[in-house]
Formats: sequence, structure tokens, C-alpha cells
Amino acid sequence: MGEPPLGHGVTPPEEATADGVKPDEPPPGEDRIPCGDGECDDAEQANAKLCPRDCGAELPASGDWCGDGICDALEESKGDCSKDCS
Repeated sequence: MGEPPLGHGVTPPEEATADGVKPDEPPPGEDRIPCGDGECDDAEQANAKLCPRDCGAELPASGDWCGDGICDALEESKGDCSKDCS
């Protein structure tokens, strides 16, 4: 038999990892979507494809980051670039 119902208006607790951070939470001190904030933070420096627009990459010749072949964190979050994030 399945799990018992929670009752009307009750939501289950969110899962957390061993360190207490919820899986969808950014690292402590980070905004929800730091890509596109103009700052090349530690995580972005460690992974050049995470957010090239914040870490000094030249704007593509097309004038749009969508279509540059990299699904950066901002495009992935917004879900507005199927060219890069399929």
C-alpha cells in the first residue's frame, strides 16, 4: 500500500543533503541564479562553461548569448534558449 495522505493543505518536508543544503538551493552566499549578474564568482571561475557572460567572454557575433553552443546557468534557469539547452 502507498504512503498515507498528508491531509488537506499539508506539504511534505523538503529533502536536504547530508550538509543540510537542499538540492535546489545555491551554495551559501550565492543568489538563486548568479549567472548574468556581471560578477565572475568562484563557481563560475572553476567552470568556464557555467556562465561565460560573467567571466569576460566576448558577446557572440550574433549579438545574442543564445546560440553560442553553451547552455549557461542563466539560459538553463530561464528555459528560454532551446538552441543551447536541449
